[in-house]
Amino acid sequence: MKKRGKFLVPLDGSERALLVCRHLAAFEPLRGLQAVLFHVFSRYPEAHYDLPSGVLHSPAAVPRSWRSDQLRQIEDYMQLAMRLLVSGGFPESAVEVRIQKRINGIARDILSEARDGYEFVAICRRGMGALAGMIVGSITLKVLQGLTFAPLMIAGRKAPGNRLLIGFDGSPGAMHALKFAGRLVGPHPEFEICLMHVLRGGGETRPGLRRTLIPEEQVAPVRENIMRRIEIARAQLVALGVAPERITTRFVSGAVSRAAEIAKYAKAEDYGMIVLGRRGVSRVRDFFIGRVTNKVVHLARDRWVCIVH
Repeated sequence: MKKRGKFLVPLDGSERALLVCRHLAAFEPLRGLQAVLFHVFSRYPEAHYDLPSGVLHSPAAVPRSWRSDQLRQIEDYMQLAMRLLVSGGFPESAVEVRIQKRINGIARDILSEARDGYEFVAICRRGMGALAGMIVGSITLKVLQGLTFAPLMIAGRKAPGNRLLIGFDGSPGAMHALKFAGRLVGPHPEFEICLMHVLRGGGETRPGLRRTLIPEEQVAPVRENIMRRIEIARAQLVALGVAPERITTRFVSGAVSRAAEIAKYAKAEDYGMIVLGRRGVSRVRDFFIGRVTNKVVHLARDRWVCIVH
């Protein structure tokens, strides 16, 4: 019997993280996978980790009753999260709850666990310690920075639904994103995929911006080149089981911001998940994530954003 693939869901005890579980429960392509609900249990209140080691680990630092109460609360919380997945259609045997004592820090412990053969990691944008105005919480940002070996799904406020928008620039990263999306939803005929390419320039823009964008006369050859690549990508999706009539393409020129166009189109056409390569054509090694991908994460806060390494 073939072993189930598995995905990791870090949970922090917040309502936002429970919403992630509700959305995952409704996302039918995941039903064939093993869900691992993961919590890093801190034996001390977060502020106590600022204390010197000798003070932090002294018996008087935190009463034993505080730890036992916190552990009991998180155990109840994790069982609630498990019930959300099971009530949504996951077999009970396909949901595992794992509570681990904090070792190296919450984000580092999540990354260490994620190396254990997971298909991807699904995480909420902000958790228990969310500050007003922050778009991505500190733990999520650290996981995004460090997760260079597996795809990361950052949850939005809305459910992922059955429409996926792939930001496609023809780069190896975009092809990896496309293959991940195809493997994920290919066997499910109700899903639709749009391959979208955004070209900066080639339209009516303010005079001050024109010199930074692609000239009008160069748009046609660029479009011809990217459309050839999109047809190859389309064939890849069909080979992975996506019905041809469920695949659409979109080419946008005259844009000032590629990320803004992607986020705007996803919202206007109700694409619940945006899938992107970690870095695109302009791969700058000093940056852990590409500029377009980074901006989409911040602009499309109500959508799920899947970042594929």
